[in-house]
Amino acid sequence: MPDYGQNITWQSYPDYDGWGSDKYWSCTDWIIWFGKLKEHYGADEARLLWKSAWDSQDSWEANYSWCKYEPMFNEFLKDNKLGSSNLVADAFLGVGTLGTSALKGLGWVGRNAGWVIPTALIGAGLVYALKIRKLMK
Repeated sequence: MPDYGQNITWQSYPDYDGWGSDKYWSCTDWIIWFGKLKEHYGADEARLLWKSAWDSQDSWEANYSWCKYEPMFNEFLKDNKLGSSNLVADAFLGVGTLGTSALKGLGWVGRNAGWVIPTALIGAGLVYALKIRKLMK
């Protein structure tokens, strides 16, 4: 779907995704509209108007479903205090970054995580399986 961009003003009304093939606002369009609202009303009022319009979508709409998996869109939400788009999406987007950062901070484990973590998990699984087998005898 094309980004409307320059046609969006503070007076614009979001173009929601309808049934079938139609045009609707992209994630970028929603970001642009927030900027226009913020310029006209200020941050607090813009947040209320934008959030109200965003929350008016149902869960089957394309933007509501897919924007939450866009790292840029999630950063936009956080930077503008618009809330999190979705806990699952936050986990999906954040696990890699969080895991990498945490492991880098651990020094040797961080540098060797590619083989240390799988080996530890396999070892724990074997110990668990042996204990279960022992209990079953």
